[in-house]
Amino acid sequence: MKYLSIILLAVFIIVGCSNEQAETNDNDTPIQEEPTKEVVQDSIEEDQEVEETVDENEESQITWEEIRATPAFPSSIEDLVHYPVGLFPSTAEDFDLEGLKEHVLQMPKLEENATEKDLYDFAKYIYSLLQGSKEDPRPIVQSIAMLNSDNPDKIASPDIQKEQYNVLIALDASGSMGHYLGNETRMEIAKAAIKEFAASLPEDANVGLRVYGHEGTGSNSDKELSCSANELLYGFTPYNETELNSVLDPIHPAGWTPLANALELAGKDLEAFAEENSRNIIYFVSDGIETCGGDAVKVGEQLKNLNVETVVNIIGFAVEKDESASLKTVADAAGGTYSDARNQQQLKSEFDRALREAYEWQSWKIKSQGETLYEKNRNDIDIRSWRNRLYLTTPGTVNRFNESLWHLKNHSYISEEQRIRLDEIIKEVIDNEVTMMDEYMEFLLSVNEEDFAQKWEEIENIYNSNTN
Repeated sequence: MKYLSIILLAVFIIVGCSNEQAETNDNDTPIQEEPTKEVVQDSIEEDQEVEETVDENEESQITWEEIRATPAFPSSIEDLVHYPVGLFPSTAEDFDLEGLKEHVLQMPKLEENATEKDLYDFAKYIYSLLQGSKEDPRPIVQSIAMLNSDNPDKIASPDIQKEQYNVLIALDASGSMGHYLGNETRMEIAKAAIKEFAASLPEDANVGLRVYGHEGTGSNSDKELSCSANELLYGFTPYNETELNSVLDPIHPAGWTPLANALELAGKDLEAFAEENSRNIIYFVSDGIETCGGDAVKVGEQLKNLNVETVVNIIGFAVEKDESASLKTVADAAGGTYSDARNQQQLKSEFDRALREAYEWQSWKIKSQGETLYEKNRNDIDIRSWRNRLYLTTPGTVNRFNESLWHLKNHSYISEEQRIRLDEIIKEVIDNEVTMMDEYMEFLLSVNEEDFAQKWEEIENIYNSNTN
């Protein structure tokens, strides 16, 4: 019994001490065991992984500096039709909506106190993503100018001289022309378009074919060979299907792009047709810029100043946005035009437009009042059709823009008030674009009417004087 009492007393003492310790731990910071070295190392590695993830996210984010550097909203028709093509053109048949949504979430969130300038910059960045290629009205302007460029005295004269139409096609045969667009290479598509174009020209038109970059490879060791490959393979003679195909079919994509040299030699090709009654036009089909060290802009300026009156048209075939701008600079320097063709149908359309010009020029000196009226009416139709095609690009921009806004709002990047204001901004921009389209259309229609009235009166006066 004595020993049992001692044992019970000891148990009570131990339990009491345990309770006292528990109360102390409940009231103070719990006592924690010191972490092991392995736990510390795991924690450090996890922190490093988080930091790396944050760094990667920060690198992928679109900065305000980039957003503010976006081109301004178009303020003229020139700005509108030459606005850079965006990453997600709203008019594309295979529009990547999920890609757009993912992209806009890389933009910074708008602060609650964002300024009106912040909102405009934010809006124009999204706007820039959605812009597609737009049709340049300059071919229509040239057609209007041609309506009133004729000499009425020669139109009425029985001794009408036929105009000689000379067209040179310069084909880029660099290695990149071997890239596929759908089931065919760029070269195969270009060859088919050239054959159809040449076959459709007026029977007495002279045709020439120059090919450049068609030898060697894209390697540095072959650069000199490829850059010196520049040949007039056909012409200048009226179209002969067998002969043209015999030189065009064997051409395959090869090496580099000596654009400047091709432009210079093309000008020399046409020196034999410097007479006043010749119409000389060069069509460059290229899928890239100069890669042989030449200065295509300088050569273009020199060609423009030659006595040979030559129109240079450059067709950028499936080129990147920055290369498109460079090729346009070359065309501008040569006093010509530039157009984008991103697929087979667009390339064919560019040649169709050229074909129409060829036939216009062939009939230049044989217009009567009826033909003049026809030209005037067709210009009217072209003007209105151009405006309508341009207008049809706007609904897609607005819809995709608003889809972006709702996506941003749903992810708490913008508030409802900011979404409403951004929606107002894009509507203001599009309304302004439509106004510019309408005003430019009315301007072109009025000029076309004035030129027609003047030509009609001149032909009428000559007819009356000859009759008397």
